[in-house]
Amino acid sequence: MDQTPDAYHEAGHIVIAWHTLPREIIGPVEIIESTLLVGITPDSLRDCFNPQPTYRQRIKLAEGQARTYLAGSVAERIYTDKKNPVFDFEAYLDSGAGTDIYAAIELTELFFPRWPLSKRCNWLRVNHIVAVRLCRRWWDQIEVIASALLEKGHLDREQLVDLLSEGPPSIWENEVVK
Repeated sequence: MDQTPDAYHEAGHIVIAWHTLPREIIGPVEIIESTLLVGITPDSLRDCFNPQPTYRQRIKLAEGQARTYLAGSVAERIYTDKKNPVFDFEAYLDSGAGTDIYAAIELTELFFPRWPLSKRCNWLRVNHIVAVRLCRRWWDQIEVIASALLEKGHLDREQLVDLLSEGPPSIWENEVVK
């Protein structure tokens, strides 16, 4: 079975996480039966700040995590439909990216529990557009990670740092983290 689309999917998650979340929380990644195992958990997001994150940091965390969830299918779509990728958010909801979209919806419930569903969906739609732009901006890095995943099947944190350290700084570099 060709795992190339899966490698691009997982590479999309990792590269966008690398640029939009605190780098301290990014752990190993591997493809096992088309499943991503990566060291990013809600607890690691909450625990990376000391003291608790400010409101602005919470919004940045929510945006970064949403974009990370959505970036996997975006990168896979760019890879599989190179000539004419379509990024219709409603079609995305109906695609095979169910786990990612449900995680993003749960994220909105965690961060924005008082928002009505329509506002949370609009927020996700905006973050989907941003995820598309970010995947295009960092496509070279997505290709590097996807190729390494296909070659090795597993990348530990040190390998990820080596492969991604040539890129621009994280948006979190000026933030106070543990």
